[in-house]
Amino acid sequence: MYRKILLSLISTVIIFGTGIYLNVSMSLLMFAVISYVLPLMGNIVIDHYVQTENVLIGSGIISTITTTGYAIFAILMENNINFDGFIRQHTYRSGNMTMGLEPGLADMSQLIFVFALNLSVLYFIQYLSRGDFSHVRRK
Repeated sequence: MYRKILLSLISTVIIFGTGIYLNVSMSLLMFAVISYVLPLMGNIVIDHYVQTENVLIGSGIISTITTTGYAIFAILMENNINFDGFIRQHTYRSGNMTMGLEPGLADMSQLIFVFALNLSVLYFIQYLSRGDFSHVRRK
């Protein structure tokens, strides 16, 4: 378990450290990749190669580490003096439709989303990797 925690901490520091370094100079795609995709992929690799006895607890711990890293990243992004310009730059309007970032990156709903996304994907992949589908009826 300690190895999983250590690898998760290292992965989180590298990914979100890069995001903090790039800060508001990154594109919207890069922001999404650093905020959601890379941490999730890192957690999947760590969870796959470092097995724990209790899948839910192991996945929950690394999801918590990732969510904490995201929260620090989001708070630092929001406190950047150029953050409002970053949001304006990455907000697109077309008629009645608007697509863009919300200013509340570190809101509780966003933190719950990041945690739930990581935990559910990790648990689902662990479920699939067990490969016991004998209870599934085929037609």
